[in-house]
Amino acid sequence: METFLTPDDIWALSFTITGRCNCNCSYCHFYSGRNRNDFNLDMSPELFANYLKLVKHIQKHYHSNLQLRFSGGEPLMLGDKLFEYSTKIYEETGIKPFVLTNGRLITEDIIEKSIKGHISAYLVSIENPLDEADGAPKTEEVLNKIKQFNSSDINITPAIMIIKNKYFKDIPYIADYIYEKIHILPSFAELTYQAFESPTDSELSDLYQSVKLLAKKYYGKTPIRIFPYISPELFAQGHRNYLSELNLENSLQVNGEKLDSAVEKLFFQLNKSYRPNPCTDTNCEWYDDCRIIKWLWMEKFPNSEISKEQKLSDFCRMRKTLNTALYDGIMEAQHTI
Repeated sequence: METFLTPDDIWALSFTITGRCNCNCSYCHFYSGRNRNDFNLDMSPELFANYLKLVKHIQKHYHSNLQLRFSGGEPLMLGDKLFEYSTKIYEETGIKPFVLTNGRLITEDIIEKSIKGHISAYLVSIENPLDEADGAPKTEEVLNKIKQFNSSDINITPAIMIIKNKYFKDIPYIADYIYEKIHILPSFAELTYQAFESPTDSELSDLYQSVKLLAKKYYGKTPIRIFPYISPELFAQGHRNYLSELNLENSLQVNGEKLDSAVEKLFFQLNKSYRPNPCTDTNCEWYDDCRIIKWLWMEKFPNSEISKEQKLSDFCRMRKTLNTALYDGIMEAQHTI
């Protein structure tokens, strides 16, 4: 079984622990193509146990540099079962899982149970304060939760914030607004999948200026995470990080036996999700950094007018802009020290 993973690469395995959610975010990709009522259920203890066997098998025989996370739906809707699962994971793998959440159910009691249950962190979804989506928690609500509960015992930090193209110019303002309140930046994320929009030259100019200012002001002060599908190594602070899902549907057909077969399916999915970049421009200064890219940059989505050729071109334009801006900003920051 071959894969592009190297020993230093981080492989994140995501337990989709529930389909239930206490929000109704208009952009939610989890329910895209799914009937919400059909997924009003939790992962069964049996499926969780089989997935844990698979994780231990991978850790022992294939790849030890793993991250484990709980996603959904809203994982905190499991109640105490979530902490039973996290404790089991830690006891059997030594890995403390983190949780993707909308944050609404985080309380002092939840924090105490999380610490005892070996949860490493909560990554809380956060809205662009200039463009709050219907059905999602308000930006101020999330900021107040983070400010109240983030501590040295358990990290409560902002997760991704979707930035539409027309808001590229506002990234420095948004960064200052968030940092002033919680002393950390959100993880800025680009539009992807069906929502993707080809950036204009003017929007790319805005992106360059904004990211350059961001790097110049915040480099060395707080992590800068931006556009994970364009420049994942920047988003993961220099690491190459790849994600696979252990879903509610058990599409891998994991049953606690024939674990090598399940790993083979995971590797097959991984190789479909992250593909060799067909670009042959070896003179590009970023050529060596993007040999493997996310599949979505090479596919045309239904009901989208953007061809796969245009998508790949847009990826290239955005990556060059983003990487160059970050580099230029860091250089200017260092020269002013």
